[in-house]
Amino acid sequence: QLNSIVSAQNLLAGFTTLFVGVYEPGEQTLTYASCGHEPPLILSNGTIRALQTTGPPIGVFEAVPYRQLSTELLSGDILLLYTDGLSEAGLDRRLLLGTEGLTEILRRHGSQTDEVAVIVSRIVADVLDYGSGKLRDDACLIVARRTYEQLAQSPDEPRLAESLVR
Repeated sequence: QLNSIVSAQNLLAGFTTLFVGVYEPGEQTLTYASCGHEPPLILSNGTIRALQTTGPPIGVFEAVPYRQLSTELLSGDILLLYTDGLSEAGLDRRLLLGTEGLTEILRRHGSQTDEVAVIVSRIVADVLDYGSGKLRDDACLIVARRTYEQLAQSPDEPRLAESLVR
């Protein structure tokens, strides 16, 4: 519906990408829509996968169906959301970092034991190193880790608490 309104009312001079996700702790799933946005990355047990795009950017076509997808987030999984300011780091357009470069950086720094803030700092440092200290565009980076804690009320009655840490 958002795309139809934006397109019909000509609310954008061009287009915009969009990622919207809802995490359901009881289901351990992230349900999302990714409209032309850079593919979020999930590091799970040493393997990195990119989430699929579910539609084109908002404002490009008026009558386009958008879908939502779901993916499981296991305890310890790391979710990396980023804008093209990070994937387009590089000295010129022929040598951009790209999703592949960010995947390798996440593989190097996505430790299951490090605090999320440490992982963010290391990713940003590597991206800036790749671009010789400069970014070609504005950038946004969100790193989240799914955690699991068992809180016991009594030895006979374990209580489970799950959260997504930002």
